[in-house]
Amino acid sequence: MKKYIDRRNFGFAVLFSIIVGLEMPFNTITYSYIFYLISQKSIKLIVPAISLILLGYLVFSVLKYVKNVVVNRSVYEINSKLKQTFLLSKMMTVTADENDFESKNLSFFLNDLKLLENNYWRQIFTMLDSAVMALGTLTYALYSNVYITLIFLAFMIIPTMAPRFFSKSIQTRTQTWSKTNKTLSGTVKNLLHGSLLLRRYHASLGFKKQLQVSINGMEDANAKMNNQISLSNSVISFLFDICSYLPIGIGIYFTISGTISLAQFVAIQYSSAWILNGFNSLITGWNTLGSTKEIRQKIIDLPAISEKTNPQAEKVNSLVAQDVSFS
Repeated sequence: MKKYIDRRNFGFAVLFSIIVGLEMPFNTITYSYIFYLISQKSIKLIVPAISLILLGYLVFSVLKYVKNVVVNRSVYEINSKLKQTFLLSKMMTVTADENDFESKNLSFFLNDLKLLENNYWRQIFTMLDSAVMALGTLTYALYSNVYITLIFLAFMIIPTMAPRFFSKSIQTRTQTWSKTNKTLSGTVKNLLHGSLLLRRYHASLGFKKQLQVSINGMEDANAKMNNQISLSNSVISFLFDICSYLPIGIGIYFTISGTISLAQFVAIQYSSAWILNGFNSLITGWNTLGSTKEIRQKIIDLPAISEKTNPQAEKVNSLVAQDVSFS
C-alpha cells in the first residue's frame, strides 16, 4: 500500500494530525491551571491567563483547518494513484473466461475503494490524533499523581481485549456486503443496458422482483455490517464506562481520607477521562481498520503494470492495399 502514498503530502498530514492531537493535553493543563488560580486566589492573573488560553484555542482552530486540508490532499493523491492502477491492472489482465468482469470491478471501484478511503486512509489520521491525545494527557496525569493515575490505567486492560471477539464477525459481514454489492451492480447494469428493448416489449416491470431482491440483499448486508460494528463499539464503550467509574470511586475514597487534595483528584479525573476516550478511539479505530482487510488484500494482489502484461503493438510505417473495392 505504500506505493500509493505521496510521502511529502502524507508526511505533512501525519505531522498536523500529531500537532492537533495536542489540543486535549493543552485543554487539560489549562483546566488544572484554573484550579491553581482558585487555590492561590490570584486575581491579577485571571485576565492574562484567560487571554492566553483563548489565544491557544485560536491557534488550534487554525491548525485543525490546515490539518483537514492537508489530509484531504493526501487522500486525493492516494485515490488518484490507486484507482488508476486498479483500473489499468484489470484492463491489462482481463481474460475471455472471466464472469461478470464489468459489474464486479465496477462495484469494487465505486464502493469498496470508497469504503477503503473512509475506514482506512482517513482512519489512520484520526487514530494518530487519538494516540497523541491519550499519551499527552497521560503524561500530565502521571505528573500530577503517579499512584492514582496507575490505578486508572490498570482498568484499561479489559477493554483492549474486546475487539478480538468481534474482528472475525465484522470481516464476515464486510465480505457479504461486498458480494451483494457486486450482485446489485450486475443486475442494474444489465437492466440499464437492455432498458430500451424491455420498454419496447413492455417488459420493464418483469424484472421488478429480481431488482428488489438484489437491492434488499445489498441493503440488508450493509445494515448487518454496520450493526456488527455498532455492537462491537457498544460493548467496548460499556467496558470503558465500567473502567472509568470504578477508579473514580477509589479516587473519591483517597480524597476523603486526605491522601490527595481535591484539586489533584479533579485534575487526574479530568485527565483520565480523556485518556480513556483516547484509548477508546484507538481501539474502535483499529476495529474499523479491520473491516478493510479483504479490500486491502485485493489491492496488494493486483498484478504490476508493465510492458509484459500489455505489450505495445508493432509500429506500422506503411500499408499497401491491393485489389480492394468499396461498394
